[in-house]
Amino acid sequence: PQPMWCLRADARKTLSKATIAIAKGDLMYRKLLGDRKWEVSEPFDALCSYFPCPLVALRTCKSPLAVGMNRRDADKLDADKPTWKVDGDCGMIQACFPPPGNKVTWTASTMEVQYDAAKVEEDWKKLAELDED
Repeated sequence: PQPMWCLRADARKTLSKATIAIAKGDLMYRKLLGDRKWEVSEPFDALCSYFPCPLVALRTCKSPLAVGMNRRDADKLDADKPTWKVDGDCGMIQACFPPPGNKVTWTASTMEVQYDAAKVEEDWKKLAELDED
């Protein structure tokens, strides 16, 4: 499957206006992560920071791809139930809240996400003010 970071510009623009996107299923999870081999401890939110709006991924584990886990927990699962990533008995719910104004560029072998750090700081300050009320 083609990775989601290769979204067409019109789809990216439409999704950028969404409050949240929900990616359901193992195939969508693999598309979000480019169906590549990642370390299980790689942060899901960092890998999906290219996505143009907040994202929640829901999946039943049916492929060996899994990220965003504590290494110790993954090792314990591997020891206790070696088939946990592929047998459909386990599931994952993960979220990513990308930085505002992110810009994604990619080639066949790399992906780069750039964002406006001042905008991120401004948004965090607004959230902190809301928290104080």
